[in-house]
Amino acid sequence: MGNGMSITRKCALPSGGTWLGSAFPRSSSTPGPHSICSSRCRRTIPCGKPRPWCICSLKGLAARAEFYGGASLSEPELEGATRVFADAILTSRQTGEVSGLDQVLSILRAVGQTWDNRAATAAANIARRLLHHLEPMLAKRSELGSRAILLEAVRKSFDWLSTAARDKNPLLDYLAAAHDKIGDVHVAQGHLGTAVDSYKASYAILEPLVEADPSNAQWQHHLSIVHNRIGEAYRPQGDLSAALDSHNAALAILERLTEADSHNTELRHDLARTQGKIARY
Repeated sequence: MGNGMSITRKCALPSGGTWLGSAFPRSSSTPGPHSICSSRCRRTIPCGKPRPWCICSLKGLAARAEFYGGASLSEPELEGATRVFADAILTSRQTGEVSGLDQVLSILRAVGQTWDNRAATAAANIARRLLHHLEPMLAKRSELGSRAILLEAVRKSFDWLSTAARDKNPLLDYLAAAHDKIGDVHVAQGHLGTAVDSYKASYAILEPLVEADPSNAQWQHHLSIVHNRIGEAYRPQGDLSAALDSHNAALAILERLTEADSHNTELRHDLARTQGKIARY
């Protein structure tokens, strides 16, 4: 890897499809579809610090899961690995396959087969990174099908983790976020009623969190976002009264939060947007 700042990997793709071996080769010396061997596929992975290996050179699900779920993963490493995942998914989708997505999800499943503290931490990190890093990459490419499958797997992972964990509240917040994004996919697909169901599932998780800890501004802000999403899903269905009620609920939360933190530009922006939504009625 030289100075450890970046590495370029090459791989051959099997005819008619893709293999995540472009990111995770089984061998770096024997030519074949699972090795770094040809110029057909190139991946440049930025590395944040010198390592004897990067995600491109890992063999086996356990090693891949340990890398992507590791607490010490740097932002450049996370960005590089996630882009490899996105490339694998997008390439396979273009050929009508889902093998790239299957292989990405196999990393999440690898740490979900046993329960111990280390595996749980890795599973939570992987699910969180897939939710907040990989899913937005797919969203930019309008990959609704892949997003729906990915988000459902992430939702199930956080559901399982929050059931078994002692400190489940942060995991519940991520579970609610997964429901939010699933709702967004339903909206993009034109399934507004199903989207409302997903947003309400998020609301049902967040409301008890906020009631249990009213001082947690992050959870209150999240709840306000969900209220606004519910309103936006109700409005095209013609249920203007329910839509307005949802936006007013968001407004009440944002007014309290903005009063307590008047210099928070994100809160002020969301407050102004919510006021604009209400002004339409």
